[in-house]
Amino acid sequence: MGLIERRQFLTTAAALLAGATAHAQRSGAVAPKEYRLGFLAHGAANGARNRLVTALGERGWRIGENIALEVAVASSDPARWDAAASSLVDKRCDLIVVLGSHMALVAKRATRTIPVVMMLSGYPVQAGIVTSLAHPGGNITGMRTFTDELPGKFIELARELTPTLRVLGILDDYAPPLFAPGELEAGKQARERAAKALQIESRRWLILRDGDLIRALAEAESVGLDALWVFSGPVNSQPRNAHRIRELVLRRKLPMMSDVAGTAFREGGGVLTYFADWNEIAERTASFVDRILRGARPGKLPIEQPTRFELILNLQNANAIGLTVPPSLLARADRVIN
Repeated sequence: MGLIERRQFLTTAAALLAGATAHAQRSGAVAPKEYRLGFLAHGAANGARNRLVTALGERGWRIGENIALEVAVASSDPARWDAAASSLVDKRCDLIVVLGSHMALVAKRATRTIPVVMMLSGYPVQAGIVTSLAHPGGNITGMRTFTDELPGKFIELARELTPTLRVLGILDDYAPPLFAPGELEAGKQARERAAKALQIESRRWLILRDGDLIRALAEAESVGLDALWVFSGPVNSQPRNAHRIRELVLRRKLPMMSDVAGTAFREGGGVLTYFADWNEIAERTASFVDRILRGARPGKLPIEQPTRFELILNLQNANAIGLTVPPSLLARADRVIN
């Protein structure tokens, strides 16, 4: 190849490369580098993780092609949670997705440099996770899924499900030291305001460990409860404890509601749950991951709140306690389990 031909070849190759790069930038094509993505949750959380993987795939991020997924399952023993988060840091993850405010706090202790995206969270400002929703700062951003309006809407649905509802029992295992006091107080106040507005008395039991739940269930036997609200934290979500809750529900014929359609709801005899739509949560979380891996700084990405919520009714559990679900609720349900 002569000098002139070589120059023409190099000029043409450079032009083609520039054109391909510009096209990739315009089309949002994913860079060929493989990134290591961590996923941290207490319990397997297979459903949430699978939805996230699907949503990432729709944005061009695929496991085995340009993403390696590292999963750390925080056991039922909170003393081991820090080790689970540290394992993802040791594996040099480029980004960590966490499920819940408590996991965000664990991740924050493990790293102040690796970007962290919350797939779920309650009150991240009050918990001390971020400085503000609009300007998170630091290395953490993502979704705030327990909105200010959610407790009120939930209690309205409880009253619609049980029109005679006057006393609502609450098995609250969102408790310190796993959850920050500021976050817990914000949630407690929101629930109390909502109950007061509907003239509903709430009887709350704080659940730190199995023994607390066993004592709470024994006390609930002698309290005139009209319905039961079971939180989906690390104690109530253990299958053995969900079965204990179910025994009370069946024996007392209590309509049981849970904030998330997880183990506590499925195994504990839940009739109603109302929560953010998991598909939207996955889509928005994938958007955060996508933007950060492309160079965005997490501290500059405002925390987002869901716009779609899902009402799920379990008629099988309702029938087990002799409860007839009002037609108005059935008509609005996003999913009915028969």
